[in-house]
Amino acid sequence: FSRKYGETEQEMKESMEMIERQADRMSGLINRLLSMTRLEQGTEQLKAERLELCALTEEFLTEQGDMAERALLERREQVFVKADAVLLKRLMQNLFDNAMRYGGGRLRLSVYRENGSACLSFSDEGPGIAPEEQEKIWQRFYRGDPSHSENAGAGLGLSLVRQIAQSHGGTVELESSPGRGSCFTLKIPEIL
Repeated sequence: FSRKYGETEQEMKESMEMIERQADRMSGLINRLLSMTRLEQGTEQLKAERLELCALTEEFLTEQGDMAERALLERREQVFVKADAVLLKRLMQNLFDNAMRYGGGRLRLSVYRENGSACLSFSDEGPGIAPEEQEKIWQRFYRGDPSHSENAGAGLGLSLVRQIAQSHGGTVELESSPGRGSCFTLKIPEIL
């Protein structure tokens, strides 16, 4: 193969690594689309169980390895929810990936209760989101600022975040302004 195309062994290795990265990216995209479709159609059932949200968040951060060094769980209230652990971790992963991709600096997480809801917030130090973009970011395939295109995902993560929150009877709220970072907050019903 390398002789035919005049590639050195190193060039061939780099080409194979690039193909592997692209295949992984496409696999992730397909999995996200399938998840969204299953949630919409009700074919992906919630495996709801009693969970302590702070413990689940700590477990999620541990699973992030070295990437978690940029994250700090600064507020830790014990709060229980009836939720699907796999889906909540998928929601956390999407918010975490977004913060790592666009947020810059440190990511601050908080778990707390508020007015009968269990809350999990992700606050970043990024460029913020302009008011006219804030509703658009929840749409499938929407990708914001083109200056971030080299880091851009497929535009599915936040749509899936909203869908997972809604499937748990909750919401995801955004507080953001240009130059001041963004805070995404999941709110789902608290149980005792």
